[in-house]
Amino acid sequence: ADAVMADTLHLQQQLQEEMDSRIVGGLTPPPERWGPWLYYTRIPEGKNCPVYYRRHYRPDDTLPTGRWRNAIARYLRWDHGDSLEQEILDQNKIIEQFGYAHVGTCRISRDHRFLAYLVDFSGEELFTLFVKDLDTGYLLPEPKVKGVVSVEWARDNCTLLYTTSDSMLRPFRVFCHRLGSGEGDLLLFEDNDFHHFVDIVRTKDWKYITVNINSR
Repeated sequence: ADAVMADTLHLQQQLQEEMDSRIVGGLTPPPERWGPWLYYTRIPEGKNCPVYYRRHYRPDDTLPTGRWRNAIARYLRWDHGDSLEQEILDQNKIIEQFGYAHVGTCRISRDHRFLAYLVDFSGEELFTLFVKDLDTGYLLPEPKVKGVVSVEWARDNCTLLYTTSDSMLRPFRVFCHRLGSGEGDLLLFEDNDFHHFVDIVRTKDWKYITVNINSR
């Protein structure tokens, strides 16, 4: 492929520079509050992809004084109580390590300790499941499952449900993984009808995870 596209390298560089110039760095969309935390993203200056952050919610966050305090603490890296933000995932670092990476679905456990997220390293929509311990900042050794399409946490904070795809990238199986169990993942559901696509969704009250079957 590189040999075929060799005569377009200059054009590729021009297109990349034009796209980079249109990315406004440093902007932070409004945060989303969930429990005691505020979750948000920001594209750093000179980078192309967002970084995922969180920080503890404070009642005065919506007031001008609170916004100024948080901005100054972030800029000077001051730890003013709960003002200092925590970086939970940086897609730019993953790209630097692997050359290409696209972060897909991200899910936080109910106790806010674990982050489950999907990464495609090839551009072929083949996502690998990773779990990060946000207390330590380290990736867990398992699970690292390839071909995952959707993922959800159960309410016990240590059980993950996820779907995997077949050779046609059709999600058709639902597995259950329990962190630290040392046991193989349990197959909960399988649909071999190639017209059907299986998905899982957690309800907002954390009571259920639904298995949905759609046809196309």
